[in-house]
Amino acid sequence: MPKTFQQRLSEAIEKKNSRVCVGLDPRYEQLPVELRQKIEEAAGGKNALAVAESYRLFCRGVIEAVAPYAVTVKPQLAFFEAAGPAALAALTDIIAFARSRELLVIADAKRGDIGSTAEAYAAAYLAEDSPWRCDALTANPYLGGDSVRPLLKTAAANGNGVYLLVRTSNPGAIDLQDVTLADETLLWQKTAGLVSDWAEEFPGAVGAVLGATYPAELVDGRAIMGELPLLLPGYGAQGATAADIAPALTGATVVNSSRGIIFAQPEGEESWMDAIARAARLMRDDLNPVPSRN
Repeated sequence: MPKTFQQRLSEAIEKKNSRVCVGLDPRYEQLPVELRQKIEEAAGGKNALAVAESYRLFCRGVIEAVAPYAVTVKPQLAFFEAAGPAALAALTDIIAFARSRELLVIADAKRGDIGSTAEAYAAAYLAEDSPWRCDALTANPYLGGDSVRPLLKTAAANGNGVYLLVRTSNPGAIDLQDVTLADETLLWQKTAGLVSDWAEEFPGAVGAVLGATYPAELVDGRAIMGELPLLLPGYGAQGATAADIAPALTGATVVNSSRGIIFAQPEGEESWMDAIARAARLMRDDLNPVPSRN
């Protein structure tokens, strides 16, 4: 039997003494000017192939820079999908490069569908022969159990994981996730209970997304879901601090930062890669003093 995703993640956290997850969210106009210019010159201007190659080389540079300080990277598929087929092809190279640098890869796809469609999503990201083979996938569980079991089954069989959205960091989350149910629990709390149940069915394969921008919910979420691996977005650019997320920094929890790291501004004679490495190191050091039981 392969090690579970939770075991592999815990080992990576301990080995690197880090909980840093770096979001790979490339936005063409924010990429380093020198990188874009060089590729546009070779490609005859800005076109789909130039954008894809820029994303590939930029993300490779990010991965190289953060590898000493991060345990995982999280490519946001929306940015690659928006750039077209060539960018999705480049993503296969980016994933393979991250894994070669001993970084776990979380595909931030937030997939959620039923039956054969969920099985197809699992085949795309979580199987041994997946074209975008990752270590974990984010998924939306609000369609219910039949929408997540195909993902969890494939993940568990291959030592991979699925992070299920429970309480997200965006302001509009309150519109649905904070709805009060007949038993006086909130919808997100009900979802957390289901996630905990699925974790018993698929041990080591289930994680949860809890927004770092809601510190009180982190405490409640931990109480409901125990020591499940947590993925915490919202640190840094979205406003959450290390002190805010301290209650959740136990077990195999990782904290995501995207813009604050990949678009860090160089200081002095720094290169863009040096600036990214500095930002990742500072984030690791900021989180490390926070008490944890890991």
